[in-house]
Amino acid sequence: MAGTDSWTLLNNVDSGGYVDIMYSQRDQKLYAIRDCDLKLEAWDLRDPKKTHTTVTTPVPNPDNAGEFGTSKKKYYLVESMGDILVVRRYVTHHVDNNGKVMPLPNWPYRTVNFEVMKLNSDRDNWEVVKDLDDRVLFVGLNQSVSVSTAELNLRPNSIYFADDSFDLMHKSVFEKTYFTDREFWQYEDEGASGGHDFGVFDLKGKSVRWKPWRGHRRGNTGLCYPPPPVWAFVYPQV
Repeated sequence: MAGTDSWTLLNNVDSGGYVDIMYSQRDQKLYAIRDCDLKLEAWDLRDPKKTHTTVTTPVPNPDNAGEFGTSKKKYYLVESMGDILVVRRYVTHHVDNNGKVMPLPNWPYRTVNFEVMKLNSDRDNWEVVKDLDDRVLFVGLNQSVSVSTAELNLRPNSIYFADDSFDLMHKSVFEKTYFTDREFWQYEDEGASGGHDFGVFDLKGKSVRWKPWRGHRRGNTGLCYPPPPVWAFVYPQV
């Protein structure tokens, strides 16, 4: 805790774990989404000995469950202009370079959709967000971030995503090399996967643009696997 020289144990932590966690500057609370039922919990770090609170009903089920029913769903917490957002990401297997799900396992997993929900003003329920205005979100392995497009000259109303599918990275799950167009790096190992699911999602247009990502390469001592990509931000000192 701030102002102390020792660790403070938070009480009533769910033993089933959490899918994501973040600190809100506005509320001065630590928020976490439970893995078991997708409810949001909070701890007031100004008084950590107080019992934590279950803030909301569960994150609502997707409206397009049929279209992305087989997709793996990942959840991210991010604070944007004082709002608490939950971002739901859909990762699907066997997606070709045009975003089409293929019947044969010769194509990689890829992110195909995002949904964004906002904690309402009463901090007890969720509202669907269809427009981020001039904000963009960054999600992936490290903490999610919201920034203004004016700060970084980025595409407005977009979600920039990096590959964080640890359970799928670097597994030989494909029968062929799957990046065959010149836009993407051609893998030398025909059975390799991982680190490639990297791109930009247009929230308003519901479209994905995948970015080229160089997978493993052959070095002097054999195959070299790069670490999963992360977002890095440099903030000016004040």
